[in-house]
Amino acid sequence: MSDNSLPEGDADTDSNSSQIDEPFMEDSEAAEEARRAADKHSGIVASTLGAKTAFQLDTNTRAELQKQFQTSASLQPEVLASMRAFADSFARITLPPETFANLQSTLAAAAGRITLPPETFADFQSTLAAAAGRITLPPETFADFQSTLAAAAGRITLPEHFWEQLHINTRLLSESVSIPSLYTAAQLEMRNHEQKSIPRSDRSAETFFDEHSAVITDVRSLLKALSVIQDKHHVHRLVWRGQQDTAWPVHSSLYRKVQESTQPSEEELIAAEMAGMHHAGRWGQNTSPALKFFADLQHYGAPTRLLDASLDPEIATWFATEADPALDEKDGRVVAWGRAVRTTARKVSDMDDPLSAGVDVPFWHSWTTDEERGLVGWGTGSRTWSWFPPALSDRMRAQRAGFLLEAAPLITPKVAQVLSDGVTHDWRVSEITRATSIIGLPSRHDVRTKPNEANMVPIFSLRITASAKPTIREYLERKGLSFPTVYPDRGGLVNYLKGPFGLSS
Repeated sequence: MSDNSLPEGDADTDSNSSQIDEPFMEDSEAAEEARRAADKHSGIVASTLGAKTAFQLDTNTRAELQKQFQTSASLQPEVLASMRAFADSFARITLPPETFANLQSTLAAAAGRITLPPETFADFQSTLAAAAGRITLPPETFADFQSTLAAAAGRITLPEHFWEQLHINTRLLSESVSIPSLYTAAQLEMRNHEQKSIPRSDRSAETFFDEHSAVITDVRSLLKALSVIQDKHHVHRLVWRGQQDTAWPVHSSLYRKVQESTQPSEEELIAAEMAGMHHAGRWGQNTSPALKFFADLQHYGAPTRLLDASLDPEIATWFATEADPALDEKDGRVVAWGRAVRTTARKVSDMDDPLSAGVDVPFWHSWTTDEERGLVGWGTGSRTWSWFPPALSDRMRAQRAGFLLEAAPLITPKVAQVLSDGVTHDWRVSEITRATSIIGLPSRHDVRTKPNEANMVPIFSLRITASAKPTIREYLERKGLSFPTVYPDRGGLVNYLKGPFGLSS
């Protein structure tokens, strides 16, 4: 989780990382080559089509589709079975004309780029024809839709993971607690303008996380604070991260890499990831499944949007207090984000299985506009996107580790106002995004949370004073947390030997 050479405790670097970490922002020829490769990648196109289809369907249609995917065998690899299940859902529901028009335009736009086998189209058309008397549609709309399908027959092929991507999108839409009125076109336009404003010098990452932060001065105050947080806020399903310096913002290594040349947007982050996947192909590296590929890159120190995190607050504390002569005089920080939002005084949102890690295209690549991202809460703070896979390594098992998935923050002026109303300072869009990419509402650790008008997850922060670090380290070591146990692999040994203490004792 931590490396002294990285200003945020990201994964350890390795000499091999220089081969993977090629400069993709400055190399226009490589960027153009990556874009051409992406255009040929049917997975990207299919995922985008899946997202557009899911986002354009009305609520009842999405619910019906979701039920179909959950109760049928349509998620099996066979494309034909998937298409039949999709068509069957139309036979049992009433679709408003605009829904069909949207679906028609999506298919029409994709014609010539994606292809379905002729027999699949024939099967789909016959199912639609049989359902014609049961679907409320103007005759001309139904005829137009069928003619569009007929014109595309034989030219479009949907990859198997299209249906899994569509399933992910429909489920995320049904789970979302984002408030659409906060992400209107006007608010997003204002956000884009305010994002370019110069942040005030006194609105730093340190100031942001110090909002309602508890100050830890010794082992006793640490244990008391951790106990209170877990007692009062465990319903939020907390995820923890430790940083050795309170001045560090919470941004991924990919965000920092892109930030060297431009203000990172989601489009820029995706373009960088696509370039990285393209370069991996040149090295003969497998990029599927996508999340595991990014986790492997993270392990070797390449820039990714993953941030190391843990389910164990004492592990996070170990990283915040890890011995380092260059940082021992700095206060450290432990941050906990809720992964569920308080929706009422008695309830929090239920997101038991938030991610599917098996697809070969990153699921967030399928959302092509900020409006779509706002609907599912990507970058809004209405959920904390995290991935805790079955342990990928001895190190991850020892650290109870996983990853926070960073999104380019989607903070609108209205959301910034809601956040400002809940803390002691006023915060602008550009100031919040400078402080963190993992958005939430700084909250008191000793008071039960309340619903907020933007449905943001809570953030709890502990500021560990520099003077308390040695005694807390000693306490954690007595509990078995030391460099050999936290980094129990050869890479950990190598990094320890490379560090300030490895050859001195």
